[in-house]
Amino acid sequence: MVSAAVFCMMVGGVPAAEELKVGVFDVQKVLRDSRTVAAYRQKFTAEIDSKRKVFEGKQLAVRQAEESLARDGRNLAEADRKAREEKLAADRRELKRFGEDLDADIQRLDRELGQKMRLELGEVITALGVQEKYSLIAERGAAGIFFMSPALDITDRIISAYDKK
Repeated sequence: MVSAAVFCMMVGGVPAAEELKVGVFDVQKVLRDSRTVAAYRQKFTAEIDSKRKVFEGKQLAVRQAEESLARDGRNLAEADRKAREEKLAADRRELKRFGEDLDADIQRLDRELGQKMRLELGEVITALGVQEKYSLIAERGAAGIFFMSPALDITDRIISAYDKK
């Protein structure tokens, strides 16, 4: 939370002749409304969906093998039944590993995408701040802002600049 004292210290270096210009943006709105973020989200979803389809195919194969063994197991020779049980156990282990790898991939991709968006958004906000001569730009939630004049909200300008990048 930015207290009044800290805020005064942050802008205390602004010369009296220079106008104090403050902007605040809502990162949640940027994440919700930006076309660039939507494109990243679509790419992320497409990557994950293709991997999930492979996982679901493997799941189906294991389920079918389980059903087949349950249905035919009594009629199989002991050696055949044991071989199918061992193969099914190996397939289950492989499916479990594949699922764990899929979860790790999802987390990794999400983390990488989040880092990329934060970096790009930071660059856009910095460029906008320099270009439009802001003294301070704060993120609404991170700055502990409970009230602000709508005139200070520059979220739509940030979204526009981010989508142009």
